[in-house]
Amino acid sequence: MKIRPAKHIYTRAGRFLFAAMLVLLPIATVLTDKISAFDYVRLPNRSLTIGDTTPAATTSYVFSWQYPTATTLGSIKLLLCTDPYVLDTCTLTSGDFSAATLTGQSGVTGFSILSQSAGEIILSRAPSGGSNIQSTYSFANIDNPGGLPDVFYVRIWTYPTADATGPPNEISSVATATTEVINITTIVPPILFFCTGLTVDNYCQNVVGNQIDYGDLSSTSTDFATSQFGVATNAVSGYVVTINGNTMTSGNKAITALNAPAAAAVGVGQFGLNLRANTAPPVGQDTTGAGTGVVDANYNNPDQYQFNDGDLVANAATGTLFNTFTSSYIVNVPPDQPAGVYSTTIVYICTASF
Repeated sequence: MKIRPAKHIYTRAGRFLFAAMLVLLPIATVLTDKISAFDYVRLPNRSLTIGDTTPAATTSYVFSWQYPTATTLGSIKLLLCTDPYVLDTCTLTSGDFSAATLTGQSGVTGFSILSQSAGEIILSRAPSGGSNIQSTYSFANIDNPGGLPDVFYVRIWTYPTADATGPPNEISSVATATTEVINITTIVPPILFFCTGLTVDNYCQNVVGNQIDYGDLSSTSTDFATSQFGVATNAVSGYVVTINGNTMTSGNKAITALNAPAAAAVGVGQFGLNLRANTAPPVGQDTTGAGTGVVDANYNNPDQYQFNDGDLVANAATGTLFNTFTSSYIVNVPPDQPAGVYSTTIVYICTASF
């Protein structure tokens, strides 16, 4: 009996499966060899701080990250892209690294710019051991992407070589964004607080009186009285205060004004004032308040009195908080002073220089 060899019978489905296996096996091999970003070590604690997030602004960039290991480090590549996918082709933004300067570094240091273009900076140093510490790299003169505010990314590679070639040590990316500016405007108006009275309080909240009555004058004693004025301003060049008016008169009769600083002298015709605390006679007080106003030199001597129409009596060189000034008036008359009702009107004028 002849035994026939068994026939190889393939169903149509079997042929299909076999063919499919022939096709799929090479594909499986390709997928197994594909490099993924997960195959690389990443840089932890990454950040990018931008000095000005306005679109197209020229500003500072400060990169910071921690090296995960102390492996040999020779170069760093920074790439300005529209997406963070470090192994994909980079689509450059309209930002510009080409004029950037390296202004500072800390942690793992010794880098300088090896090369740069609009979208790329390579930092280089002599390859040497690194350190797993937080490190910072600061740049100036980087142009943000222009146009509408948007998110953009900087991809980061570190290499053991000095020229950013060969397999990298770590790969990562950081995200940041340009933003709309917030414009805030306001107006600070010119401000002047100025008041006069027998007494004034802080910032002229309460002003009392405007009349001084000496009663009967005597040739054997000095009559005295006080009034006050207060000033504060935001004028950049400060202010001046002048005293304006005449000596005391009764018709065509007058009490002599002190045209230069002089002490009070009983029995001599005198009308004058100063802005100090005095002992002869005991009248007045020194300037008070937190401001920087000062008394003019001619009216700043205790027990010395003067009066001239238009004299400067106080000033401040710049804007100042509130000061209260006390004017101390004295009147003396000789025994032969003609009788009469003597009076005067004193006007203080404050001029602020805005």
